[in-house]
Amino acid sequence: MIIEQEKSSVTTNIAKSSSFKIQASAKAFEILSSNIYKNKIKAVIREISCNALDAHTMIGSDAPIEVHLPTHLEKWFSVRDFGPGIPEDKMEDIYTTYFYSDKNDTNDLIGGLGLGTKSPLCLADSFTVTNYRDGYKLVYTCFKNENKEPQISLLSKTESDEPSGLEVKLFVPSHMIEEFEKNSVDVYRFFEKTPNINNEDVASKIEERKMIWIENFCVATDRTVYIRSLVKWLAIYPFFQKLI
Repeated sequence: MIIEQEKSSVTTNIAKSSSFKIQASAKAFEILSSNIYKNKIKAVIREISCNALDAHTMIGSDAPIEVHLPTHLEKWFSVRDFGPGIPEDKMEDIYTTYFYSDKNDTNDLIGGLGLGTKSPLCLADSFTVTNYRDGYKLVYTCFKNENKEPQISLLSKTESDEPSGLEVKLFVPSHMIEEFEKNSVDVYRFFEKTPNINNEDVASKIEERKMIWIENFCVATDRTVYIRSLVKWLAIYPFFQKLI
């Protein structure tokens, strides 16, 4: 999304001034990856899934994304899209540079702050990203090093005939499984198209609580009125903020 910033004109008679800076440190990364989220589970579901939606928007696809909710036998959460994937030379910038985004030139996309890709680190010390592009499958691990600073490493690169796109996957401890199910309903009921989900019970609950829009308005079951902005990304993002 295009983030508008109003420019200001300041005139002073000060001879010397210095710009503010942000020091790269474990403390700064922890604040930006974790402390900005009140509900960390919901944030991870929302951020990863919105990125997947953006990937489909980029290629004009209305196909649903694929979501794997953790179970007691398969303890991971993952989101798979079938968008263009990420160019190999951009992976490090997108996943290691805070506030870097390649979505700042359009309002057709939800993202733009350059923080969502790092959100899994608020729940886990590591997660994997599998990038399908140009006939290759590239598997990366994003992790906190011994100083709690985020890093990314390429684990493997192999030829692949799988559809292009991205899969983000993280391990979920047993005590969070039910919270993932509950929060996924709260997030995905705002999606125009319900993702393909491995949990039929959750999928049914999403459909039961689905937001139905009439032009730019809808009323939720709690009688909250929602207004869809003329800018597409606002149709989803503020409501997710309400749910944090």
